[in-house]
Amino acid sequence: HFRNIELTAEFLGSKWMMTLFSCYLPHDTLIHVWDGFFMVGWKHVYKTSLGILRELEPEFLNRDMVEISDYMRKNLRINHANVYSLLQSSDRIKVTRSYLKRLREEFYIEDAKAKLNAEEAEWTDEQRGALLWAKREFEKFDEPTRRDVAMFQKKIEDIEKDLEGYQRQYLATRVEYLQLKSDIENSEEKREIYQDTLDTIQSLFYNRQAPKKKKFFKRLRGRKGKGKDKEIPVVLDQSPTGDQMNPDILKDKMPSAHDIKSWEEKVRDLEETTIIMKAQLKRVSQFYHDTQTKTEEIKVHKQRVSDQLRGYLEMNQKKQKETLKQLAMKLQVNGNVNFSTP
Repeated sequence: HFRNIELTAEFLGSKWMMTLFSCYLPHDTLIHVWDGFFMVGWKHVYKTSLGILRELEPEFLNRDMVEISDYMRKNLRINHANVYSLLQSSDRIKVTRSYLKRLREEFYIEDAKAKLNAEEAEWTDEQRGALLWAKREFEKFDEPTRRDVAMFQKKIEDIEKDLEGYQRQYLATRVEYLQLKSDIENSEEKREIYQDTLDTIQSLFYNRQAPKKKKFFKRLRGRKGKGKDKEIPVVLDQSPTGDQMNPDILKDKMPSAHDIKSWEEKVRDLEETTIIMKAQLKRVSQFYHDTQTKTEEIKVHKQRVSDQLRGYLEMNQKKQKETLKQLAMKLQVNGNVNFSTP
């Protein structure tokens, strides 16, 4: 909320920290806060500040910067007359020495960064040597860093182009694969229908020829058999019924040998077509699999290069932070800033 209304920490720090709350807290409350400061140190001051903000949070969330300033000037002493309530609220907040150390380090680093970005005319004689040193240090790796980052970005762009091409191939191959699979299923289903029709035609044709064969064998047995039984071929009645009957074929005439030959050719053509499509499906399936594998490999490669770029930038930021940290120490009196103690 403070960021949204552009209320900075300096607004509180300059009036709370520098005066140790003497401008805001009631005297009875202030005595206890100062006791904590002399016993614990700045850690107690930070906890008290956070405790005040926690208690006033419902009031601050509904106000802008001007309203908050006016509210704090008029009401803060009244709201914190109960010292025990404030101390209990502050004690529930955990502030560690390592956290204070990090805040202190970040403050000095940001201050050094601001001085480095300022015009050289604003530098003091004491600061000039340290700032010129930092400027030279940054120049050492600024240009190589820009060059290396540009190289990483170019590599990622090339990978993305390859990935886009393989993804298009992958999608096109997938469409072709699914279409071929559907065509094969339709062809096999059509072949089954043609085969059923062929079986029906053959059954009708050979059942119609059966009576002539029976007469022929009877004459043959009467002439040569003379009482001896001869094996007579039997043609089973396989007349189609229901859906097995093809009305277009049986509508006007009984099927002929020419009809059987014609349907046999249709079944054979469908079988050959299906075999060709299956071979084509096998090739497309292999290409589809290879394209999918290659696409995944490019994605992994892109992620690996992106991770390398991220690691390089993090390492570069770490070097910059270390340089700023050294600059912050140089900018202090005699370079005696020690980040190891809060």
